[in-house]
Amino acid sequence: AFGSRGMSNSSDRRIQLFNSTGEKLSEYTYSANNSKGYSDEKIFLNNNDSSSNWANTKIKYGTPGFRNSVSPIDYDPGISAFGSPGNYSIIGDSLELNLKIKNYGINSSGTFTVSIYRDDNNDSTGQANELVKTYTGSSLPPGDSVLYNLSTSNYKEGKNLFIARLSSSEDENILNNNSFVEITGVKINEVRNDLVINEIMYAPDSPAPEWIEIFNRSSKQININSYRVADNSDTVKMVNNSSIIDPGDYFVLSSDSSISKFYNVSSGLVSGNLPTLNNSGDKIILLDSLDRVIDSLEYSPGWGGSDGNSLERISSEENSNYPANWATSKDKLKGTPGKINSV
Repeated sequence: AFGSRGMSNSSDRRIQLFNSTGEKLSEYTYSANNSKGYSDEKIFLNNNDSSSNWANTKIKYGTPGFRNSVSPIDYDPGISAFGSPGNYSIIGDSLELNLKIKNYGINSSGTFTVSIYRDDNNDSTGQANELVKTYTGSSLPPGDSVLYNLSTSNYKEGKNLFIARLSSSEDENILNNNSFVEITGVKINEVRNDLVINEIMYAPDSPAPEWIEIFNRSSKQININSYRVADNSDTVKMVNNSSIIDPGDYFVLSSDSSISKFYNVSSGLVSGNLPTLNNSGDKIILLDSLDRVIDSLEYSPGWGGSDGNSLERISSEENSNYPANWATSKDKLKGTPGKINSV
């Protein structure tokens, strides 16, 4: 027994180890600040018993009969980072994967190999027919790292799980030998200017709301789910669910649902927190779900649109930033949201 009442868990106590002849072999004063279930462990077993050579265990219930969790390992190459600059990649582009191997051991590493797999059957294991690339390294000094950069087109539309697996015959710790990264393969439908900003109500008569109309000038059906609108100061997600714009159709983004009191909008319509459109001029940027710019312009009052009238685009084929391609609406309702422009 450790004394008549066991070891104290409320105050620091000294523990001494003696041999059979009464010679003191070791001594340590433990701290009583541990969380419940966490032991004190010696870091370097052949070093002194000072408090700086001890630490709280990393593993609940400690490591009785096993290597201390806080002790450095002789041979321990491991994966310290595995990932990509983004969480998606566009089908047809090369996907970049970055892999960093670090030697966590106190000795130089022996030879190690790292294999990268694309997990086709979703079993999270990595099999021979799923192998993408293998790297071989050796003699990595303690604390040093090596970086491998992989460029691959071996991925598909939708979810892609990549697995990195390290193996070494001398490795004493396998807990850092596997890493995973999930990349979404995205098939692009629309490109810049398939959708264009077609009409802007930046100075409506009170209490009518501000609004923007976009036009599908392409031959494609375009889903504007998760599209966003930005100006000089704000970026706002306007569409939060599937919304299809057919070829030749319009879609209206309004700051308020009260737009229906002023216009009979027959096209698609969504109302929400549209960025405030400045009467003195502003930028308008239409962004898709991948933050790509689909259309952009910077209007000024000199383009037209004032006294409650909208600013209408003349031709969808001309550049969005061409001032002569814009004019004040001539419609009796001072705007044409959801239909062909009056100009």
